[in-house]
Amino acid sequence: MTDMTGELDGTMLLRASYPAVRGSVSRIRHELARSATSVGASERETDSVRLAVSEAATNVVMHAYDGTGPGEIHVTAAVHDRTLSVLIADDGLGLRASRNNQGHGCGLIIIAKCADGIALEQRPTGGVEVRMRFELQGC
Repeated sequence: MTDMTGELDGTMLLRASYPAVRGSVSRIRHELARSATSVGASERETDSVRLAVSEAATNVVMHAYDGTGPGEIHVTAAVHDRTLSVLIADDGLGLRASRNNQGHGCGLIIIAKCADGIALEQRPTGGVEVRMRFELQGC
């Protein structure tokens, strides 16, 4: 799905960075749903992508920067054969116990239920990567 630099294998569909603010979550959700649809994802598969990426992006907004200032959500999507790979990353504080416990703690569980594969890793440059894989069957 990715190499050690965070690059995704396959045809690049999206590579963008967004401010780590609540308003960016809907924009990311829309862009990735459009990307999924463009490569033949069914409505159900597109809904799974929408929900999973919403949770991953919301985790960045809620936890990655934890009041340390503005940050970004980095989004990459690629397709190879019938597999859509999505990478949501940040440059924040990394995996740790958050002082900001406003969420319910279900985001990663929801992502795992929506995606066909998920990997969570510390980035060598700081922050976290959530890599999701969606096997697309189409209509």
